[in-house]
Amino acid sequence: MKTILIVMMLLLSLNAKADIQWTEWREIGLVYTYTSVDSLYVYLEGENCPATKNYFSIIGTKQANASQLISMVLTAKASRKKVRIQYDPNEHETHCYFKGMQIES
Repeated sequence: MKTILIVMMLLLSLNAKADIQWTEWREIGLVYTYTSVDSLYVYLEGENCPATKNYFSIIGTKQANASQLISMVLTAKASRKKVRIQYDPNEHETHCYFKGMQIES
């Protein structure tokens, strides 16, 4: 009985969607914005968002700390530091929104 329960739990866990995850350490590539306040779209060298759009998004209406994230991205880009971006691949079909960010030391 315990074996059947363990097998069922294993199979269910394999079908579960991924949680919030981190990218690998990457250099920031193209960065751009449009007319939206506190918005920035970020490409990482060698890493794509698994959603339809292959960049990572900061949008002021989605992230309360958008201006802080934008400052961090631009600082890392200017200093050529590698970054890791935390995102939820299941949050949206089209975009990968920033959940967090780290800059290498």
